[in-house]
Amino acid sequence: MPRVKLLVVTLVLLTLVVAARSAPAQTTLTMSSWVSPQHHLTASVLQVWANDVEKATGGRVKFTMLPKHPSAPPGTFDAVRDGLVDLSFVTASYTSPTPGSTGSTFRRSVSIAA
Repeated sequence: MPRVKLLVVTLVLLTLVVAARSAPAQTTLTMSSWVSPQHHLTASVLQVWANDVEKATGGRVKFTMLPKHPSAPPGTFDAVRDGLVDLSFVTASYTSPTPGSTGSTFRRSVSIAA
């Protein structure tokens, strides 16, 4: 009788392992835009790109657009780094001049002038 129980337990565990491996993993990432949802960058670029990625991955990667950006535009890199959002976009006017530094060139020029 102990062999039968061992065989049943082994078969159940193997079935669970096979089922877990065959189930496609799904990843849902948050994305945000510091411009309005109706803006061309959000509606025609980010959302279309997200739909293309979802289609290309067979639905394994999905995106959720946050209703509001979690930071001011210059803080986009920090918002991604700090895990407030998984992905976003920036423009050259909001990027730092030196690698590894935070803050925007605009804030740097204002702080230098002040």
